[in-house]
Amino acid sequence: MSEDNEFSAFISPKQKRALIMSIFSAYYHPQADKEIIFDTNRLGCSKLPLILELFPEAKVIGCVRNIASIMDSIELLIQRNTFEVSRLFSRPLAK
Repeated sequence: MSEDNEFSAFISPKQKRALIMSIFSAYYHPQADKEIIFDTNRLGCSKLPLILELFPEAKVIGCVRNIASIMDSIELLIQRNTFEVSRLFSRPLAK
């Protein structure tokens, strides 16, 4: 559905909206009777304009941690995965 797809020209904005709403409906169907749904997926923040468009009454709570605590977590993850190169430290490819 994105503009990168050559078939996106054949999907109208109205159809895109309906498709995205059906995905939300299917995904959250087990919790449809709930007044509040907690979703801890951090990628949701990158979709806030979309969420606001589809669900104008939605509210988002952003929990903030101390920077030192975040750095400790990253360091522990890197230490636990000693044989995996972290993308955090990858260098851009030379041109």
